Amino acid sequence: MLYYEAIQIFYRDCLGRMLSERTIQNYSEYLKGFGMYLQRIGKSNIEEITEADVLDYFAYKRKTCCEGTIKHNFIAIRACFKCLVSRHIIHTNPLDGIPKPRVPKKVVQSFNREEVQAILNAFDKNTFAGFRNYTIMSILFSTGLRKGEMLKLNLSDVYLDIDSMKVNGKGNKERYVPISPVLHRIIFTYLKKRREYLKEKSLNDNGAFIISCTGCRFTKGGLGNVFFKLKQSKHQWANRVSAHTWRHTFAKFFLLNGGDLFSLQKILGHEDIESTRIYIELTKEEIRLQNDKYNPLDNTKWQYY
Repeated sequence: MLYYEAIQIFYRDCLGRMLSERTIQNYSEYLKGFGMYLQRIGKSNIEEITEADVLDYFAYKRKTCCEGTIKHNFIAIRACFKCLVSRHIIHTNPLDGIPKPRVPKKVVQSFNREEVQAILNAFDKNTFAGFRNYTIMSILFSTGLRKGEMLKLNLSDVYLDIDSMKVNGKGNKERYVPISPVLHRIIFTYLKKRREYLKEKSLNDNGAFIISCTGCRFTKGGLGNVFFKLKQSKHQWANRVSAHTWRHTFAKFFLLNGGDLFSLQKILGHEDIESTRIYIELTKEEIRLQNDKYNPLDNTKWQYY
């Protein structure tokens, strides 16, 4: 079977497993690049591809790509061949004997308490746009939602009566994320301002939870503009402003405040607990504060001199 015929089977398998559109697009990009390399070396049939071909391809990519990109290529190609083996199209996976590329551990960026307060105070809450942006940052900080998950929320997904929101996560998997008492009050006020703004501007309500000043669903580009304006400030936190930094910040404070890793996994929508463990990393100052708070010798009624 030709390589490009075989990978179409893999794409159909991805759709059947309800992988996200972005994941499938990434797989497609990496597999297309591998296919172009195979053409250059004169291999067109899927059965002809060997472990040596894959290793040569990674060596070729390392001339222009970082280890992170090599790792993503490895994951995509391995997943494809694993699927083809399970479908009995090929007998063995040429990547079985190749270890996954090791990528240097990234430092998890987050905000401290003072930085969180500064960002939340950066908006004019007397205007609709200002309060909407304040609400967005509060949601990201209080729930750890991915930006795409938040922007896809509809009014019908937010249940203030039971303090919960229905989130459509990766792979179209739904989960329910709690709404804290403070976030409840912020969202309640936002919804009131949202209704008043649409009425004042004579705009139709399209049912989107977060809306632009024209009444349309707020987009990633619109959120990017909000982050861009924050990054124009001269504060130390400016270059770290992103939805993912908020996600890390939520996770860090959740754990620092006594939350457990398994509950955090469910809230963040991670399938694998290992994906959640990266948030255990704390700074020296955070470790010291936690020790002051929980050290057994200092926080138990021992009799000592």
